[in-house]
Amino acid sequence: QDFVVNALRTLGNLAYNQSASLQVVEAGAIQGVVAAMTVHNEESELIGMAIQVISNIATDMNAQVQEIMVNEGAVNAIVEVGIAHPDDVDIQSTLLPCLINFVQEPSTIGK
Repeated sequence: QDFVVNALRTLGNLAYNQSASLQVVEAGAIQGVVAAMTVHNEESELIGMAIQVISNIATDMNAQVQEIMVNEGAVNAIVEVGIAHPDDVDIQSTLLPCLINFVQEPSTIGK
């Protein structure tokens, strides 16, 4: 689990650079992040880091980046995590700003 958290942290730092975000999502990173959240669905630290990675990428207002993220299940995964962990304050406090990053791009609303 520590390895996965560190890998996610590294990916999140890379993805925070908007010039790299399209390359990151085109390389399939979202599928990996969503899979990590699904497989390790009881690991709060890992889930929190996965949400931060998605949030970092979602700050890119590039409609193509956000559409790939939505199509690859990022929003659904975040919502499902929120439902599964309603009492985990750390997850909930990371999750809400992430979702806000998605709705700032009009092309993702309603997907």
